[in-house]
Amino acid sequence: MLRKSLVALLCALFPLFSAWADDADPTETRYIRDTLAQQGLEKGLDKNPELIKQVEEFRKDKLADLALDAAKSDGMPDFSARAEELYEARKDSQYSLPLRLRVRIIEMALPTGKENDIRQQLADIRSRIADGKLDFKDAVIQYSESPERRLTDGDSQWFAKGEKVDAIYDAALKLDAEHPLSDV
Repeated sequence: MLRKSLVALLCALFPLFSAWADDADPTETRYIRDTLAQQGLEKGLDKNPELIKQVEEFRKDKLADLALDAAKSDGMPDFSARAEELYEARKDSQYSLPLRLRVRIIEMALPTGKENDIRQQLADIRSRIADGKLDFKDAVIQYSESPERRLTDGDSQWFAKGEKVDAIYDAALKLDAEHPLSDV
C-alpha cells in the first residue's frame, strides 16, 4: 500500500519536476538526478527486480544497436539497388497518380439544329476573353451550363482523363502560358 502511494505521489510530482527541469540549468538537473540516484542506492532500490529487468532490456537494445552499426561498417550488403529495382517495378501501379488538369470550362448544350449558333456564341465569348473585354471566370458564371459551375462559382476544376469528355481533356493538355485558351 505504501509502495503504491509512493508511486502515485512520484507520478503526480513527475510532470512538475520535468516542467521545472526543462527550465533548469543542466548541471542542477544532473545534481538532482545524481542525488536521487544515491538515495535510491542507499535504500537498496537498485536490487528491485523490475529495475533489473528494465536495465537488462535497455542493455540488450543498446547492444543490438551497436551490433547493427558494427555490421554496417563491416560490409553489410547495400540494398539500395534492390530497393530501386522494386520501386521501378511498382512505380506505375503503386507510386504514380494519373495526370490531373485544372482548367476553367464553359460548357453549353448543343441542341439539334442549333450547333452552329452555339459554336458562334462560344467563338464570340472566346474572342472577348482573348481581347480582355471579359474575364474567363465571369464568362463561366454567366454562360456555362455545367453543374460544377454552381459548385465552384466558375473557378477551375481538377479532372483526370475519363472524368470529362476526351475532347475536353485533349484540348486542356494543349494549353500553356502562351496559349491559355482552347478552340471552341
